[in-house]
Amino acid sequence: MRVTVSGTREVEQALIALREEFSAQQAKRSVVPALRRAVKPALDNIRPAVPVDTGRLQVQTRAGAKVSTMRDRKRKYHSNQSIAYGFVIVGVRYVDAKGDFRPAAMALEYGRADQPATPFIRANFERAIPAMTQNLGAELAAQINQFANKQRSKRA
Repeated sequence: MRVTVSGTREVEQALIALREEFSAQQAKRSVVPALRRAVKPALDNIRPAVPVDTGRLQVQTRAGAKVSTMRDRKRKYHSNQSIAYGFVIVGVRYVDAKGDFRPAAMALEYGRADQPATPFIRANFERAIPAMTQNLGAELAAQINQFANKQRSKRA
């Protein structure tokens, strides 16, 4: 099986073929490294835009990917059929007036009663979408082919 990816339909067909040839869990795991590399443009756009006070927030900004669990699929921002997802986390938390921990980035992005909003995450994330989409297609094709070859060599 040789995979080339040019659109969402092709991605879906490639993943279905991979799932049919190998187990679904193994197919999911092959997608995670591709997603991790695909969200890097968003990280590269967001990190320089993070407001700098002490610098901790900028240093703790990171990207990643993981296989969706049942708990993840029940959340409102996930599709019930999602198999994996990529993310960018803008770190550091603070204690609010009620004593609860809140993400500091959320306070900067949306503001607080004593601080105006300084949005930097959404605009930079949206600016990175074309690059992420292009990276995802290329990475998925390479990762799926690599995974399929590895699984075939294990069987032989």
